Amino acid sequence: MKRDIGDSAYFRWTHPVVIGSPLSKTISQNVRYNPQLVTWLSQNYEVRGEYKEDTDPARYRDSFGNVNLNRSFRASWGIKWKQLGSFLGGSPSTSMPARRSSPRDRERRSETEPDSSETETPSSGGADEQGAIAKALAATKPLFDNLDDLSLDWQFDDRRQQPNLAERPSLFYQLALTDDPGVGRALDTTMTTSQIESKTLTEKRTVRTGAKLPFKMTTQLRYNYVKNVTISTNNTKQIHTTF
Repeated sequence: MKRDIGDSAYFRWTHPVVIGSPLSKTISQNVRYNPQLVTWLSQNYEVRGEYKEDTDPARYRDSFGNVNLNRSFRASWGIKWKQLGSFLGGSPSTSMPARRSSPRDRERRSETEPDSSETETPSSGGADEQGAIAKALAATKPLFDNLDDLSLDWQFDDRRQQPNLAERPSLFYQLALTDDPGVGRALDTTMTTSQIESKTLTEKRTVRTGAKLPFKMTTQLRYNYVKNVTISTNNTKQIHTTF
């Protein structure tokens, strides 16, 4: 927070202590989460928030000041086709490594395992079915090897400007946890600058992938979707959509 300490009238040493007149304030936060659950899927999640206020008394006389809130939510996923093909085909590289047994463990197993002559031989029907499935999955592995990784991105941005609030917004609004400032608006203002209340919502979706074709040919596929909604106090709602 930035304060003006040139005016002694804003000094107060009793509780709550006030030193100078507040001019500006900024709060930023960023949270990321990248889980690694399987080898063939990457995940990234991110939430960002930024709160800014301009409360210069020389510019804002009848209102608290100008408040800007920017919130961003993003999620991205990546499918690795080669790792997925190896996983479906039962490749040893995708399985968990086996723990090496010690001589004591082998001795214990020999004592607890029944005699092979006394055990019954299971039927081969289940084994044949599992073998057919494994062969079918293994046959599709070359197809996965020729595909580029699939990337999916989603992002939503929320930008708000409110220059006519009667007082400082709630703490939840400053921390970007809500889009409601929780305070009223100043009806009559005599601001020295021309500012209007506005809200801009932007949603983006992107899908990317590709493949290797015969004769050393490659192809790239990409899909973009952008939707922009702008709402302000001096005009109607505007929606722009692009592909």
